[in-house]
Amino acid sequence: MTEEQLKNIIEEQQRAGAPLSLLTQMRFAYELGLPEETYDLLIQTEDFELREWLRISLMEGIPLNEVRQYQTMNIKEIQTFRRRYFLKKENVEELKEIREQTEKKLQKLELLVDKTEPMERYIHVLLKQKDKMLDTCQKQLESLRRKTEKLEEQLELWQRLSEPSRQTFPLKEDKEELPPEPKALPSVLPEPEPIPWWAFCRRKKRRKETGIIAEYLKQSSWSREQMEFILECLEEHMTMEDIKQITGPEMEIEKMRLLKRMIQKDYRKEE
Repeated sequence: MTEEQLKNIIEEQQRAGAPLSLLTQMRFAYELGLPEETYDLLIQTEDFELREWLRISLMEGIPLNEVRQYQTMNIKEIQTFRRRYFLKKENVEELKEIREQTEKKLQKLELLVDKTEPMERYIHVLLKQKDKMLDTCQKQLESLRRKTEKLEEQLELWQRLSEPSRQTFPLKEDKEELPPEPKALPSVLPEPEPIPWWAFCRRKKRRKETGIIAEYLKQSSWSREQMEFILECLEEHMTMEDIKQITGPEMEIEKMRLLKRMIQKDYRKEE
């Protein structure tokens, strides 16, 4: 068998999902010069230890037809079979030749193992790097997902603020209603009570502040927490001037709360 033929067999087994141990044993068989039938026998055998006994026995010179019987034996039966096989060999010279060939092949095998150890370490390092890269990619994807969700929330808030103000009260449906029955008017109508001056000023001031706060929120992109914080300050009767001093789209909510506490302390001192 040539190197190219071996390469084709290994690639075919890799596509079929063969374990790394089988591919390594096939490479050893090629380096030891075992017959071509050895590869089919190794592929047909699923157990790793049994494949090793097949390869070692062929390397020691046991005929292929004898080794095929290993597929129906367990490990103890294989060891017993090997002892009986070598005891049958009466020709001492033949045994000596077999030992010499075995020693040469073992030496060649040791050299091959020394060559494959760095490759195994390199594969192990590559597998570790692959796991780290997968972990890093997953973290980056999770971070990108969170950023995307945050941007979508900000875009939705910006779209709401960009829309023209709509009437908050539902429009009355145009329905034809019968005019109410006229009631008897009193002889003297009571004069309407005048609105107190202070109430009129407060109502006017509240409308002005509402318009200012609406314009203030439309000018920049605010987060939901920032807008809730501004409404909270208005409910606590803080002035618009103070709210503008402690808020801003670029400021963190914790910093805004800290500035609010400082202003409230100043209010208490003035009281």
